[in-house]
Amino acid sequence: MNKAFIGAGIALGLALAGCNTAQGVFPVGIPTVVLSVKDFKYGPGTGATPSYQISGTLEARTQKGSTAGTIVAFKTGATELFGGPFVEACPVTSDKECGPFATAYTLTYSADPGSLKITSVIVQALNGISSEIKLAAPVVLR
Repeated sequence: MNKAFIGAGIALGLALAGCNTAQGVFPVGIPTVVLSVKDFKYGPGTGATPSYQISGTLEARTQKGSTAGTIVAFKTGATELFGGPFVEACPVTSDKECGPFATAYTLTYSADPGSLKITSVIVQALNGISSEIKLAAPVVLR
């Protein structure tokens, strides 16, 4: 089985978002991260009922100058797959990305799910406002 997939480098947000929310509050401090998939495994699930399991670790690395924040959920289309980590700020003076901040996941399906890609991420800014960020390129889980 494949031990690692190279995740797409994705900018999840800007340091300051330029759009207003329904509450009239601007999200402040949305983290900017690069995602990668590590230790990917796919195979039959355990138990009496036939199933398929996809597991691995999703790593987020904050970019130089990024603020801290929480990745609330990774999504494929309208479906939330699993929650993500709190990511720490990365100083502007850093000579490399900060992290990794990892989330281990195991997804179980009753039928083969086929291709599985993260298409958007819900992030929570430092002031508590959440925003869904559509990814420019999907991150492939399987």
